[in-house]
Amino acid sequence: MLNALRIALPRQRRRTEAGQSLIAAIIVLFLLLVLGAAFVALVGNNLRNARQTARRNASDFYSEAGIRFMDEQLTKSTYGADWRPVPDNLTATQDPDYRWLKPYDVNDDTGGYTRITFGGDTPGSPGGRSLIRVTYRPEPLLNSTNPIPPGKVPNTAVSKLIRLESVGRVGVITPGDPTTYNNSQQASLARELVAYKEIGITDYLRYFTNKDNKPTTATLGAAVQVYDAPGTAGNPPPPPPAQRPAVAPEVRDIESYYIGGGIRSNASLTFYGVNRLVMNPDRGEGLLVAGQIALANVPGSVTAAQYPATKGGNPARVSLQNTLAGAAANIFPTTSGDFNTYNGTVRDNPA
Repeated sequence: MLNALRIALPRQRRRTEAGQSLIAAIIVLFLLLVLGAAFVALVGNNLRNARQTARRNASDFYSEAGIRFMDEQLTKSTYGADWRPVPDNLTATQDPDYRWLKPYDVNDDTGGYTRITFGGDTPGSPGGRSLIRVTYRPEPLLNSTNPIPPGKVPNTAVSKLIRLESVGRVGVITPGDPTTYNNSQQASLARELVAYKEIGITDYLRYFTNKDNKPTTATLGAAVQVYDAPGTAGNPPPPPPAQRPAVAPEVRDIESYYIGGGIRSNASLTFYGVNRLVMNPDRGEGLLVAGQIALANVPGSVTAAQYPATKGGNPARVSLQNTLAGAAANIFPTTSGDFNTYNGTVRDNPA
């Protein structure tokens, strides 16, 4: 009996150890399964993120393509700055672009876009499209001197520019073909770009474009003076020449007035004669020079005390005022120590 007991005890221990090994193996397999599932989920998530990133990049590409398309049309098309895309005015609410292509709603400034397709649905590329809109609403700036009405959004300096809006989306949609509606990605992956384009010629009273970017100098004003018989300006006709006294003629300046708009020069600008600039900064008007400002026959280092007040030597004189009856301030050359921008109304770029 004792021998049988001694033999049975090792067999029972071996059975217990075998059961523990099986449980440990199952636990290890379960951990490996969890790690494998986590790895698969991580790989799948990375693949989804990669696809999302690629689609976002593609959306950026198509939105930029829309901006470039509008810029090209406004610059080089037959209509020039008058070019406008024709809105699609969609009524099919199932279209994935309906929120942009629906008729324009003046209450919330939505809709009124036009769909432009780039590329096609080819192997390796689903193609894409841009939803574009061009708006131009020039309005006076609203500020303390021009109060903002209740509920009115304040305008900014870009209100006088052409606003270009482009929404880039991946996939090609065929109008009237519902089978292509599934080619689109979700709206959250759309990319919108907003750009502003300056008309230029119509934004300023005088605009020296210098489109070839030549190292030249633009000029403004009258380079010569007028010589009148003494005492006859604004009076009845003078007597016959034989009866006129032998007096030297009077020298008179030709005054040039620039009212109701700004002046821009894409080159250095030299003034001649007397120039009176009547500009309202509240409307974004100003003297903008991509170069130096100079006054003919006036030293570049002229100071306020030396500013010419007489006609001798035909010096140029330039004044800035808000209204015709307003106070006038002298504009100095760029190289003068008394040069003043008058709160950004006069700007130069001597570099």
